[in-house]
Amino acid sequence: MSTAAISLRHRIAGNARHNPLAAIGVVLILIFLTFALFAPWIAPQDPAAINLPDRLNSASRAHWFGTDELGRDILSRVIYGARISMLVGASVVATSLVLGLIIGPLVAIAILRRPLIQPSPALAPTLILAGLAVGVGAGLAGGCTSGHGVCGVSRLSRRSIVATGVFMTVGFLTASVLRHTFGA
Repeated sequence: MSTAAISLRHRIAGNARHNPLAAIGVVLILIFLTFALFAPWIAPQDPAAINLPDRLNSASRAHWFGTDELGRDILSRVIYGARISMLVGASVVATSLVLGLIIGPLVAIAILRRPLIQPSPALAPTLILAGLAVGVGAGLAGGCTSGHGVCGVSRLSRRSIVATGVFMTVGFLTASVLRHTFGA
């Protein structure tokens, strides 16, 4: 084994020792990714197969998580659900990245042509905190007041707004630094 591979292994092990919660999070994400990628081979049964005689069964050897009101295997549905969750999460991050990196520099250019505020290094933390405040406020405003899926929409909105705010901040700072460095 090369020294670079050994060094990398020691560095990963050291990081895991210093921050065990992050290591547990990485392991859980890897398990989630494995389920999402290999769902057809991992799932014990067809997640859409309806079996009315087996409805609302508790956990057993045949159905580890039990069955739902239509007799579908809950474990198989959870494993296949990982695919949809990964797709939604990746879509939100990609959309926020694109929107933030497009809107951020445009806003920076508009502000720098007609300065309402003077850009400075102290502006970055303020903009990041403002983006986070908007995200948390959106999450609280759409709070979990009913059991009809509002919670999921609230979490999705909060994450996308926070991510968009962070990406807009990065785009704004990049445009302002470029404009001050190269002049315009």
